[in-house]
Amino acid sequence: AYQITGITNGSLFLSDGVTPITNGQFITPAQGAAGLVFAPTSALTSPGSPFGFSVQASVDGTAGGLGGTTVAASVTVNPTPATGTPSITPAVASEDSQTSSGLVVTASDPNTVSYQINNITNGTLYQNDGVTPITNGQFITAAQGVAGLVFKPTLHRSTDSGSTFSFTAQASSTGDGIGLGGTAATASITINQITTPIYVTSVTSTSANGSYGLNGIVSINVGFSQPVTVTGRPTLSLNSGGTATLANTPTQTWPSNSISFTYAVQPGQNVANLDAASINALLLNGGTITDANGNAVNLTLPPTGDPASLGASAQIAVDTTAPNITLSTPIASSATPTINGTAGIAAGDSSTVTINVFAGSTANGTPTQSFITSRNAQTGAYSATGPSSLLTGSYTVQVAQSDAAGNKGYASANLVVGSAFVQLAGTPSADTTLSWNNSGETYLNVFDNNLNTYFDSPSVSGNWVQLDLGSAQTITGIAYAPRAGYELRMVGGYFQASNDPTFATGAVTIATVNSAPADGLTTVPVSLSAPYRYIRYVAPDNSSGNIAEMQVFGSTAAAVTPPVIISTAHTPTITPATTTTGTQTTSGLVITPNAQDTSATSLAYQITGINNGTLYLNDGVTAINNGAFISAAQGAAGLRFTPVAGLTSTASTFGFSIQASIDGTVAGLGGSVVGATITVNAPATPVTPPTQTVGQLTGASSASTTGSWNNAGNTYAKVFDGNTSTYLDSPVGSGNWVQIDLGSAQTITQIAYAPRVTYESRMTGGIFEASNDSTFATGAVTLYTIAGVPGYGLTTQNVTPGGTYRYVRYVAPANSFGNIAEMQVFGPGGTTTGTGQLTGTSSASTTASWNNAGNTYLKVFDGNTNTYFDSPNASGNWVQLDLGSPQTIGQIVFAPRVGYESRMTGGIFEASNDPTFVTGVATLYTITGTPADGLNTLNVSPGGTYRYVRYVAPTNSYGNIAEMQVFGSSGSSTTGGGTMGTPPTTTTSKLTGTASASTTASWNNAGNTYANVFDGSTSTFFDSPNASGNWVQLDLGAAHTITQIVYAPRIGYESRMIGGIFEVSNDPTFALGVTTLYTITSAPPDGLNTLSLSITGTYRYVRYVAPANSFGNIAEMQVGGV
Repeated sequence: AYQITGITNGSLFLSDGVTPITNGQFITPAQGAAGLVFAPTSALTSPGSPFGFSVQASVDGTAGGLGGTTVAASVTVNPTPATGTPSITPAVASEDSQTSSGLVVTASDPNTVSYQINNITNGTLYQNDGVTPITNGQFITAAQGVAGLVFKPTLHRSTDSGSTFSFTAQASSTGDGIGLGGTAATASITINQITTPIYVTSVTSTSANGSYGLNGIVSINVGFSQPVTVTGRPTLSLNSGGTATLANTPTQTWPSNSISFTYAVQPGQNVANLDAASINALLLNGGTITDANGNAVNLTLPPTGDPASLGASAQIAVDTTAPNITLSTPIASSATPTINGTAGIAAGDSSTVTINVFAGSTANGTPTQSFITSRNAQTGAYSATGPSSLLTGSYTVQVAQSDAAGNKGYASANLVVGSAFVQLAGTPSADTTLSWNNSGETYLNVFDNNLNTYFDSPSVSGNWVQLDLGSAQTITGIAYAPRAGYELRMVGGYFQASNDPTFATGAVTIATVNSAPADGLTTVPVSLSAPYRYIRYVAPDNSSGNIAEMQVFGSTAAAVTPPVIISTAHTPTITPATTTTGTQTTSGLVITPNAQDTSATSLAYQITGINNGTLYLNDGVTAINNGAFISAAQGAAGLRFTPVAGLTSTASTFGFSIQASIDGTVAGLGGSVVGATITVNAPATPVTPPTQTVGQLTGASSASTTGSWNNAGNTYAKVFDGNTSTYLDSPVGSGNWVQIDLGSAQTITQIAYAPRVTYESRMTGGIFEASNDSTFATGAVTLYTIAGVPGYGLTTQNVTPGGTYRYVRYVAPANSFGNIAEMQVFGPGGTTTGTGQLTGTSSASTTASWNNAGNTYLKVFDGNTNTYFDSPNASGNWVQLDLGSPQTIGQIVFAPRVGYESRMTGGIFEASNDPTFVTGVATLYTITGTPADGLNTLNVSPGGTYRYVRYVAPTNSYGNIAEMQVFGSSGSSTTGGGTMGTPPTTTTSKLTGTASASTTASWNNAGNTYANVFDGSTSTFFDSPNASGNWVQLDLGAAHTITQIVYAPRIGYESRMIGGIFEVSNDPTFALGVTTLYTITSAPPDGLNTLSLSITGTYRYVRYVAPANSFGNIAEMQVGGV
């Protein structure tokens, strides 16, 4: 008999194909001789899987009788290819969207276990989850096919525009290529075009691929899905730092499917692969890009790496960096001189150096000799001798090297044949040891015999560089070279000689630069009547000292005796300073050198250990970083320190350390490290107002003077006219005050005040006082001192002086010319006119807008001063509010369109009970000057009650007005377009708190941290080291009703706030309970922008969330509320 074992990947039967045989079973010789039957496991085939079994003979049909070798049966299983053609259900989707149904693959052959996918066209194929991609040649299971596949078309392509979308599926019986059979099925996919809005399809260039240097021209085309019309001068920002402008080509007419731009490469712009700066780099720049109906189109560009992007469709490099070539000097006097130096070895730098020898002192005209030599590929070294002998005389040797972009690097030196005209050495110095932005381009570059380096001072004016020759020498020539690309900055500069190192006495002028010098060395022969030790170049104003090289020549090369210098620095002193949290110091922090260092000409101080704040030079703008050196003069002027908002000396320490350096370097440091003492106090805490009714107190006004600056009419009466656009401007700088006599002693609970626009800082240090003595000689109490810079518009301050007072006075700080725009006093004894905003149904002379841009009259009542009414008609315009019933009108608040303020001059606010304003019209106010940006508040008392309030725009103004609000003694609302709000004169005050942000750092560690957002200055700003994910936040300490947000953009970067969001929450992480206050939809104007708000609930935390790729740029954020 035979024993059967090892049955693999199948079932074994006797010859009848029915009777099974199992492992370990014995069969008879007759059964074995009849042959056995093997049925392989389904879907398995050779050679991928083994098949078979083993037999061993037994003499008696038992295990004990087994003998001989076990023999394995060889079974080969061939696959049965699939047959037929599978079916695929069709699918339909919209442009740029995935399919959501269809694409179900069904087999026609029951043996099908998988499908091979191929020919995926114009899109990406996914499994049913819409996430797992399928690539050409890949196999999917039959189950995955039945579940249905998902197709996403290539961006901006559709069937309507001529593109086809499909893939093929072929059945397999094995799960791989062995079982493939039948015909592949082709999927039918329809992608419907989205007709609106029009979008960008591509960014390409018609310029040849390659490298473009300074002033190189690159033509760029932006393609659109449909024709567009362009007005104005849109621009395209590029990743090189440059900007492409609208091309002036005769063929550029509108409408067109593309816009042509021209990019002219400028100095300092370099990038390996030119592309758009971002997907938002196509900027209107005051113009428009619209469809046939005047609608704005989608300006989003293809992202970097997209086949339709400029970087992917073209290979253009921008390179403005000239090869770094040097010339070894001095050149030995010889008729056949050897010229050597080092050339650039960067990618693209030429392997050859051109050497020109010019007769005379400049590299101009036709060279006497011109020859070419090769540089060493690894080191850049070159050396060559001219082809023939030179005649006796003075020459200028110029070496030049170009690169693939056409940039040329130069170096020049003087050569004298047969003369003793030689370069003199000495000890250099300058007005400063520092450089612009700490770039390292110091005065030492002027004396390094390298024309590609230069001096770039941190100060724009008052710059000089100097060479001490050690002893008086006979001067025979001066050679100089300008900074390449900035040649004009030497015009007006001059060279002097003196034997006084300060040049206070005995200075003579050697040469003056009267026109822009050529690149390379210019040599000027000099003939002086006496020898001189010191040679100085004095740079013209506004040049930042820019000079690349200065060389001095004489008749003999005398040994240089270095000047006597102080070997080490000594310990300086620094005065203390005091300020309030978040407010920059205004005095103190003056650094005085040690008496032993007063004669050091290059004395400087290193700044370290800046703690809990930002340090600035005396201008309060130029930030100082840890490790930076400042000059002795900058230290003597006094520094400025802005502490982190919300921190005080009660719990935090503030300051920095200084150490003197004899030469402005780390090696020159000496003496002890001295710490600055800075005390930061908390600001005055607003007091919770009393619960009694508060009204405005009125009375007779007076002031320190009845005059005004230049007799312009800006007298003290302007302070009490209810208009924040008018102001007091005294004829004297100091000693100014304004005062109100309330008629009798009153309880004072609130002071409201407004600064003169753009002169807000002139109120810093101003004091409000109260007294029962009209001269304030006795019994005067301080109500409030203005510690920081007040915000634009009315600021309301709660006060609790105790007692009652008849006279209230504002005492202006010194040198402020009394500047204040408005002062109001409130208490229980006052009137309550204007305590509620009146709303109603709005209407206007027209429902249309200029160019159908959407700037209709409804913008006047949306609570946003950045939107405005712009009528299609120049004249005859008005906007009106129906209050629903006659009301007592107490206040009008209005704002002009930014940039068009003068269009409201002559405008009139009227009231009537006749909706046509034909009868019973009362004039509330006529605008006689140009109103300030933002909300302007007018107190009015027309007498009687009125239902309709109208603003009548002057002729040729196109009705331009940004906002109009009406206030009265009743604050109840009726249905309509008005927005409920709180008049700023009675309830809104500036809220303060502790600031924080997504990061405490700043771009390039320049000191532009989030603290700048809360310092009251629109000239400082937050500049994050991270492009995205930025926010700044204010913790108000307790929940408040938020009624106002005031903000300002970073100047020159206004568009970086588009998409920014102001939010509030009671969760400091803003993970829960977040309410959006406002989203910025267009570039805000420079300066403070005021948002009037009406939200439900109270909130403790207010946050500005910056849009992506904006580096968090915001200059100022203030919060107003109750």
